[in-house]
Amino acid sequence: MKTITFVALIVAIAGMLSVACGLTAHEIDSRTIHNYDYVSVGYGHLHDIDDSGVNGHGAVGKFSFEERNFLISVVGEYYWPEDSDFADGDLWSVSPGIGYVVRLAENHVNIIPRIAVGYTGIDSNFFGDESDESWFFLPGVSLSYAINNRFAINGGYTYSYNFDSTGKDHLFSAGAAVAIVGQIDLAVTASFSNDFGFTGIVAALEFHY
Repeated sequence: MKTITFVALIVAIAGMLSVACGLTAHEIDSRTIHNYDYVSVGYGHLHDIDDSGVNGHGAVGKFSFEERNFLISVVGEYYWPEDSDFADGDLWSVSPGIGYVVRLAENHVNIIPRIAVGYTGIDSNFFGDESDESWFFLPGVSLSYAINNRFAINGGYTYSYNFDSTGKDHLFSAGAAVAIVGQIDLAVTASFSNDFGFTGIVAALEFHY
């Protein structure tokens, strides 16, 4: 029910933005904003990992490629615990996925339904006694609104299913992207979980090609 409600909300918001933009908007034709051909690198912070009281720092990278509105992406992450006296080891994940970009209102509004799978590996006692690896199924949808050719805000929903534990969760994100210079922008995204609340933030430079 939460999934259906959130998707309906995204569609409703997109519809209202499309009507508002259609009245006065000029087309978004930025080299960065709503351009999904890029490689990104950045910093990630994990907050209170799996409700363990441990925070993490790490590096995040992404490759994204769009062809005829089909979007292929691969995200890689590597984290280590903030307090090595409480937990040691590290955590890494890889998440390939495919989506479809729906462009509305002169490209001001983008809706991207997507399907992804994720693999997470854990060394040592980062997550206590939990399994040292997990596979996830991650379908979701995102909505991005470009105010102009230099700035956009976005939000997203992902349904997370853990194949190993059969655990389920509802994941949300909110962020923004700002063009810096040439074909480079800065993207900042905060993540939230229905089970754990605020889970972390990522700031990354996106190099478009």
